[in-house]
Amino acid sequence: MGGHPEDAERSRDGRHWYSIRRLRYGLTVSVNGEEISLDTRKPKGITLVSHAHFDHSLSLGERGEKYTTPGTLSYFSALREPYGEIKTLKIGSKIKMDDVEIGFLESGHIFHSSQFLMDFGDISILYTGDLNPKGGLLAEPAEREECDILIIDSTYGSPKYVFPEREETEEEIRNWVEEEVRRGKIPVLGVYTIGKAQEITKLLCETQLTVIVHPRINKVNSKLEEEFSLNLGDYLSSGNIEAIKIIEDGEFVLLVPPNLGHRAIRKLEEMSGRKASYRRVSGWEIFGEGFPLSDHGDFPSLMEFVSDISPRLVYTVFGHSQRFAKEIKRTLGIEARGLP
Repeated sequence: MGGHPEDAERSRDGRHWYSIRRLRYGLTVSVNGEEISLDTRKPKGITLVSHAHFDHSLSLGERGEKYTTPGTLSYFSALREPYGEIKTLKIGSKIKMDDVEIGFLESGHIFHSSQFLMDFGDISILYTGDLNPKGGLLAEPAEREECDILIIDSTYGSPKYVFPEREETEEEIRNWVEEEVRRGKIPVLGVYTIGKAQEITKLLCETQLTVIVHPRINKVNSKLEEEFSLNLGDYLSSGNIEAIKIIEDGEFVLLVPPNLGHRAIRKLEEMSGRKASYRRVSGWEIFGEGFPLSDHGDFPSLMEFVSDISPRLVYTVFGHSQRFAKEIKRTLGIEARGLP
C-alpha cells in the first residue's frame, strides 16, 4: 500500500552495486545504474506495472513508457484514461532491455497480475507485487522461480493472519446469500471493483439466484468479458430496467463497491420495502463479520513461498514488512530486511 516514507537499501553484491528504494507508491530497483520502476506513481527508467489496483497502477495514467499485462491495461482503462506509451506482454513473456532480461510471471493476485523476474546476468531479483501463492478463481497459483534477491508482498505477513480454506469461505458466502433470501431479506456483498468483484460475480452466477452488480462493477466485468472471452456468468447491472423490476419484487443478490454498501442498502430498502443485509468480502474480515476471502496470500502461504524459492536475501514490502522479515530470519534462516 502507499503512504510510507521513502526508504533506501544500497549494497554491493559481487561485481554489482544495487539499490532498492521504497517510495510512497511502489519502489525502484537499480543495478549498476540500470533503474527499474516497479508500481511507482511516475514512470522513470524501465517502468513495470504488476496489476491494476489503484496503489500499483498510477503510472498508467502518466506520460512515459510503461510495461504491463493486457488484463491490467484493460482493468485500468475500464475506469480511467490511460496515458503515454503502454506496451503489454502476456504472462510467460520475456523482454530484453539493455543489460537486463525481464520475465513476466503469474502472481496469483487477480486476473493478469504479474511478478517480474529481473535477470542482470550475475544477479537476479524477483519482485512479486501483490501476491497470492494459491491463486484464485481467475488467477493461477503464483509461479516460483529461483532468484538471488526476493522482494515480496507482506500485506498479511504476520502469524495472526491465517485464512480458512478458500472453498470453505466460498461455501459460506453462498450459504449466507441463500439464507438471507429465505428470510425475505436482500443480501448485499461489498466487493472491490477490480479483482474481487469478478470472482464473486462468477461464484454467485453458479447458484440459482439472480446476480445484480453495481454499474461500476458491470463496466469492468463487461470489458474483461469482451476483450478476453471471460465467462463470468449471467448477471445484470443495477441500472438495467430488468434489474430494477427484480429489485422491486424479486429475489436477488447485489454486489457493490465496499464504500457504497450502506448507501446501497438504504436505496434498496426504499425501492423494495424489504430489509437488506450487508457483508464485506475481504481478507481483513478475518477479524470481522464479513467473509475473509482474500486475493493476497496469508502468512503460512507467504512463508512457504519464500521457502520454496530459497533466495539469498529477502526484502519485505507493503503491510507487515518488519514482522515478516523477522519471521523469515527466525524460521527459515534466510537473511531478510523489511522496507516500510
